[in-house]
Amino acid sequence: MPESVHLFYCGSGFKGAGLFALSNDQSGANLPKADCPAGWAFDKSMNAVEGEIGGIPVDAKAALADLENTGYHLMYVKGPDASAGTDKRSA
Repeated sequence: MPESVHLFYCGSGFKGAGLFALSNDQSGANLPKADCPAGWAFDKSMNAVEGEIGGIPVDAKAALADLENTGYHLMYVKGPDASAGTDKRSA
């Protein structure tokens, strides 16, 4: 398991949906640019992958496997869970 993971969101924000990424690189340089032409924006760093990060549901087993294999994990979230990148976060 990585020491820490870093949460990014695609673009400058969204309402109701969004593409998110967890990365083991704090700069996000390893995130696929083709999946986010608008550019990845850093949200926050965490010590571990839990079942939820910043109000976003995360499949911890899949996320950890992807972080080990590729260094990142992508998540597309619809609805009120897509709250990173805003001041209002769902719990």
